[in-house]
Amino acid sequence: MTIALDANQPLAAQSPTRDRLSALTIPAVASVGAGAIHAAAMGVHNEHRQAVLVFGILAAIQIGWGVAALAYERTGIVVAGVVANAAAVAGWVLAKASGLSFIDGLEDKEPIQWADGLAALLAAVAVIAAVVWIVRGHRLVGDRVSIVGSVLLTAVTVF
Repeated sequence: MTIALDANQPLAAQSPTRDRLSALTIPAVASVGAGAIHAAAMGVHNEHRQAVLVFGILAAIQIGWGVAALAYERTGIVVAGVVANAAAVAGWVLAKASGLSFIDGLEDKEPIQWADGLAALLAAVAVIAAVVWIVRGHRLVGDRVSIVGSVLLTAVTVF
């Protein structure tokens, strides 16, 4: 059997969504970073079961949304991420302003610390960038913007 190939055609057709990275790369990576910090917070607050559950649920939601946003560019998924990350930021503001009296281990007002401030910042970046994606009509950005932004967000999260 012989297969003829046209030298002017690529071997595999490329999907338009896979040719370039989506603008959702930045909000997704930011959400995953915030979720990773919340997962680490479970260990810091391990003496308070309610706090561990809250941080665990929040970590699962933020990481899960980041993965879903990268896999499926759908407005409904993006809106869910905006709501979840905005709720995380609002909860952080409330915790820092007055404490969360209904969650054991988080009932006292505490000063802003590096990890919780960074998690809130990353969640805010996820919200803002996802809203921009919705408003701009799901347009793509260049690979360099997505890659550089994602690398910077990851580096800030790790360090």
